[in-house]
Parts: sequence; C-alpha cells; structure tokens
Amino acid sequence: MEKPRLPRRLPSLAALVNSMSPNGSCGDLFSVAEIQTINKDKRLKEIVNTDPKRVKRILNNRASAANLRARRNNALDLS
Repeated sequence: MEKPRLPRRLPSLAALVNSMSPNGSCGDLFSVAEIQTINKDKRLKEIVNTDPKRVKRILNNRASAANLRARRNNALDLS
C-alpha cells in the first residue's frame, strides 16, 4: 500500500527573509533595514508569514512615530 503524499510546502516569507542576501533579493517588499528590524523582533517574525502588508504598515507607523518624537524634541529645544 502506498503512503499518501502530503502537498509540497512552499517556502514561507520568513524563510525568505532569513535567507535573504543584503542585496535585497527578496523582491521589493522589504528593504534591507526593514528585514534586519523584522529579524530582531519576534512578533514581526511571526506576523510576516501570514500578513506581510501588516508588517510593512507596523514598520511605517514606527518610523512615523520616531519622526514625530524627533520633531517634537526639536521644537521643545528651540523654546
């Protein structure tokens, strides 16, 4: 009797992110800096498999918040 074959699994996006070269060969989805940030953050590593657009949005929100903090600090320094 022949064993039933399981469907072949496609590589996950996280596997691509982990094995990606610094040249950005994973496509245009994430930059090298974003991939490094994703690799450092456990939560983002988990989410990137299921919803890469959500990860992109989280990273953009973090960058926006950092810019806002910097502008606010500069404004307070000028006062």
